[in-house]
Amino acid sequence: MDRKSFLDQEAPVGYVAGLGRGATGFTTQQDIGDARLEFTNIEDGYDDKYQDVSGDEAGLLGDDQVDESDLIYESIEAKLRNKKRKRKGGDEEVALNNEGEDVSSSISAIGLQFQDLKRDLSQVDREQWLNLPESGDFTRKNKRSKMLLQEQQRFYRAPDSVIGGDQTMNSEETDLRKIQLAKDRLLELKLDNSQLAVGNGNAFNTGQNLDSSKYLNDLSLIEYRPQEVGDYQRMKLALANLRKVEPKNGNVWISSARLEEQFKKFKSAKSLISQGCQVCVHSEDVWLENVRLNLSDIAVAKSIVAEGLRFNSTSFRLWFQAYMLESAELNKKRVLQKALENIPDNAVLWFELIKYQDDDGVIRLLQKAVELIPNELSLWLKLISVSPYDEAKALLNKSRKQFGELKEIWMKAFQLCEKFDPSHLPGLVTRGVSKASDPAINWLEGLDNEYPETCKLLISTVEVTVEELAKLVETYKSKDEHDIVRLLYQELSRKDADYWEDYLEFEQTNGSLADQDACYKELTSTQPQCMNYLRYAKFRWQELGDLEATAETLYSCLSQFPDDEEVYFAIVKFENSRENWAEVEDTLVKALDRLGTERSYYKLVNFYRCNDNVPEALKLANEGLTKYPQSWKLHLQRLQMLQGDGGVDAYEDAVSQCPHSVPIWVAYSRYYESKNITIRARSILEKAEILNPQNEALLLEQVMLESRTSGPGQAQFKLVKNLKSLPNSPKLLGLQLQFLDTKSKRKQAYISDLKLTQEDSVVILEIAKSLWLKDANVGKAKSFFDMALSKDEYNGDVYGWYYLFLTKHGDEEEKEHLLDKFVKAEPFRGDSFNAFKKQIANQRKTPQALLIEFVTQISKH
Repeated sequence: MDRKSFLDQEAPVGYVAGLGRGATGFTTQQDIGDARLEFTNIEDGYDDKYQDVSGDEAGLLGDDQVDESDLIYESIEAKLRNKKRKRKGGDEEVALNNEGEDVSSSISAIGLQFQDLKRDLSQVDREQWLNLPESGDFTRKNKRSKMLLQEQQRFYRAPDSVIGGDQTMNSEETDLRKIQLAKDRLLELKLDNSQLAVGNGNAFNTGQNLDSSKYLNDLSLIEYRPQEVGDYQRMKLALANLRKVEPKNGNVWISSARLEEQFKKFKSAKSLISQGCQVCVHSEDVWLENVRLNLSDIAVAKSIVAEGLRFNSTSFRLWFQAYMLESAELNKKRVLQKALENIPDNAVLWFELIKYQDDDGVIRLLQKAVELIPNELSLWLKLISVSPYDEAKALLNKSRKQFGELKEIWMKAFQLCEKFDPSHLPGLVTRGVSKASDPAINWLEGLDNEYPETCKLLISTVEVTVEELAKLVETYKSKDEHDIVRLLYQELSRKDADYWEDYLEFEQTNGSLADQDACYKELTSTQPQCMNYLRYAKFRWQELGDLEATAETLYSCLSQFPDDEEVYFAIVKFENSRENWAEVEDTLVKALDRLGTERSYYKLVNFYRCNDNVPEALKLANEGLTKYPQSWKLHLQRLQMLQGDGGVDAYEDAVSQCPHSVPIWVAYSRYYESKNITIRARSILEKAEILNPQNEALLLEQVMLESRTSGPGQAQFKLVKNLKSLPNSPKLLGLQLQFLDTKSKRKQAYISDLKLTQEDSVVILEIAKSLWLKDANVGKAKSFFDMALSKDEYNGDVYGWYYLFLTKHGDEEEKEHLLDKFVKAEPFRGDSFNAFKKQIANQRKTPQALLIEFVTQISKH
């Protein structure tokens, strides 16, 4: 674009750029230079006219008092400035410091910043210049916005109750328009749902909702707030308009009646729905709604139904409603017969009618129903089930021709065959499963407990996966169909041995003793393992109490597994309970001769000791130690039989062979303790601790040694020291509770010890004992005894102390229950209980006698 020539010429005088477009001209200090000068007072320069040479006021106006007052005012002004400077901060201070700068120089500096921008204006073309925005009027912008906002706001008159209701809401701003729209939508959905319920209602549901008293009671519980009255009036008006526009729309009449009903205007609701029946005479929904609103008066409801049937004679729902309104059996039957005259192809009415017939009448009715509705399978199946066997077989063949090879027809055939001809059932099941086109899993989804043989054959014939069988088990468990679950478990455990445990657990929970016996018998036949036989023998012994059957199972197991030492020891335990000592000895000798294991030596030595045959027992122990020199149990038995006669050499030999056997170290220490050589006993335990660091039993024995020999003070000192090396030890923490003398300390220790040991049964038992014996809190002590037993049902110490507690604070029933639990559990844990049980004098006692003797012993301490 060519540059215009006039742009290089000087502008005319008074020219202002953009003035023609309404712009106001402006100038800068740089444009005018020094043209705008500061106003100069004529009298400037005369202020110092009468000043003295020294610069002070002199002459007539000079006065010392005036000078003094000036100084005072200046000091006051200085203080005021300082206060103002502190209040406004550093910006005010900078402003005060720059107060004396020349204003004109600052304006010139600002003008310099725009020089480059002004030079760039020469490059602006005409189009850009014309596109510059016009200067607008912003003087009333805020006022116009405020006026516009006021026009958009709407205000409504409302009662004080609305204000009161708003006080319960949050203090946040509320969009009233959105709330109103939400209410409208909610009411619309309610009405739509009610219309949908009427339009799609089931006849059976209609009959089940006829309790008018319950319905009216539910309505009385509804409360309406005053704020909803506006919704009611508005919706009432809207529905009235809809009735005028669409008078033949039954849903509009129903919605209008339900709106009145919702606000408890029952008279208006009945009036509206009656008008709707007159206008929409062929709408069964409207008639049914009219009946529902008049259920409080059965006579009126019956008349309404009769009137509705006059216009809707083929309405199943209206006929069924009339049937449900009748109370007498004869009237019900008449209504059903009348209904079938108008709608003979409705199977529900036929099924309802046969309820009021005898056997012959049922067959005749079903035969007629099958003729009228030949494609209704349920009628065929019902007719087959009530017909004689020969006729039923003919009907089955007809139904197969009518419907094909359906699973339902074959299932009915299986059931009839099981009932009248069970010998042909296996072949029929095989043929039916192969011919039917249904998936295999479908055969097992509708099993009936009343036909167990059919269920059993189907489960064994149909090929399904293990996962599908497992799902079916859970399905029938939820239905409490235990017989079917049992059959499924039998098939499942045959396919996968891992499910035998689930099967046994199911029988123990839900089955009888006979069912459990059958389960064990099948287990031993399909899984002939030694452990399964032993479990079966234990069940027969302890649960059934059949000693002969138990012996048969055990000796059968021994014949099949002669090299399993568990069988020998199970027989020893069983014969020991029957006090058949000769059989016990014979079995142990056979085990030693055939197996020669360390355990067989130990068991036979223990048997001889119980028979007071110590020489033979000692001889056998020495023989066993030659084969198993590191057997700490044989060493310990030998030391117990020697009773110190072997001297220190026997103990030294034992600890040298078994340096990590804590029981031998403890026995060695107690040997010196019995001879009152405490220092030696203590040093032996310290040596054992070096070889077995942080061993709980050793640390506990050290504390008990100090308690027996040096008193509780030294014992507590040793206990604190050992707890530092093993702070989470249940046994050490339990022993610490015994030394606490105040209730407050014990209470704190209860909480901390339970947390440290993760609620170990040993600590829980000590807390129970402390609550009982020291705090005298019987109720809480019992709860802790129960907790300890639930944590570890194999701890004999818990049984002993709990039984002792029940002898003081329990009844005979609780004691018997605990004793039975002890016998079944056969406890094997608990330091005090195990030490008592392994004494030779106690090894042949019955479990009941053993517990009673143990309780007697601990009650003395």
